[in-house]
Amino acid sequence: AGRIPIIRVHDTNQGLKDLALAGFEICAIDGNSTTNFWDAEFNKPIAFLIGNEGEGIDKKVLKKASSTLRIPMVNNVESLNASVSAALICYEWARKKT
Repeated sequence: AGRIPIIRVHDTNQGLKDLALAGFEICAIDGNSTTNFWDAEFNKPIAFLIGNEGEGIDKKVLKKASSTLRIPMVNNVESLNASVSAALICYEWARKKT
């Protein structure tokens, strides 16, 4: 079984810089993205940014992302719980890696 490292940082800006310097794509999960996460190709190391249910990702942080993806919603569903969003994204990433 594989493992997905989860990192918590105290300084978001520095954490994003460190990830970028280490060669990671910074991908924000954002409902306004034009790219559906099912269509994404994960060709290099990637760090997913997932915001909270109420406010999403801070706009300043969102601007630092090198790409964005959205999880398609049906009918009147506005957003998903952050942990559910993370599970969907991680599952799709893992599925495409195998």
